[in-house]
Amino acid sequence: MVERHRRGGSGLLVALATVAAAPVLAGCSALAPDAPSAEGVAVAFAAAIDAGNAADACALLAPGTVEEIESSEGASCEDVVLQLGLPAGGTGRSAEAFGRGAIVELDNDTVFLVGDGGGDVRGWRVTAAGCEPRPERPYDCTVKGG
Repeated sequence: MVERHRRGGSGLLVALATVAAAPVLAGCSALAPDAPSAEGVAVAFAAAIDAGNAADACALLAPGTVEEIESSEGASCEDVVLQLGLPAGGTGRSAEAFGRGAIVELDNDTVFLVGDGGGDVRGWRVTAAGCEPRPERPYDCTVKGG
């Protein structure tokens, strides 16, 4: 089941055949939170990055993504997340929920999320951000994790 949520404009309908989406699609569940909630988390993550609030940004990341950042950077998420070169996200343009996974297009970024089935904003966590589509290939994401 795919739930779509769009805000103005034609928005780009995105394929989820990406490395970042693979863990998101695993274990689809009918208990997943909705697309507008996923959009809210993606916008909140981008706003935290834009405001220089590393603690809030890291709190919105999936545990596997935090682990990947800390492992690859050799420092805590809060010490490095603001230096990763993530784009200013902007506002939400579209959101699609696929079982436990979601993809949200912001003005300047594409964000992948995974839901824990909680049904509210806290039910979504960012698995990949700073993602740019590549023709016929998976997204290229600055931040990604399991």
